[in-house]
Amino acid sequence: MTIMVEFGYCLGLNEYMGKFQVILYENWEGKKIIQEYILKLDKRRRTKIYRQIEYLLTYGITRDNPALKKIANTPFWESRVLEKDNIRLLVSKVESSIVILNIFTKKSKKTPESEIKLAIKRLSGLNTR
Repeated sequence: MTIMVEFGYCLGLNEYMGKFQVILYENWEGKKIIQEYILKLDKRRRTKIYRQIEYLLTYGITRDNPALKKIANTPFWESRVLEKDNIRLLVSKVESSIVILNIFTKKSKKTPESEIKLAIKRLSGLNTR
């Protein structure tokens, strides 16, 4: 796992910011899947996502984080970017860090099973590295 040191125009993530360390998922080949998804969005949506990441840096995975919701029967929390597109970040604690494992647009009330399965696959891959 690597730390995203420079994330774009308004937010850099590293071990010195906030109380918690946030890591963006990368696949085995080093493809920055989460970062690429975010950078394709318009500035307004990126800013909202950066705010959610700042909440993770400050509050971690706790009830103090106003945008987090626990997904029942999984090790994941859903960070909600509330907007007409309803972008969601699936996050989990890995060792002493918070890892953003998946990002997607939620189109129904229930989190799609396929998105949870993808996050499970990515999490299990991290645990075997």
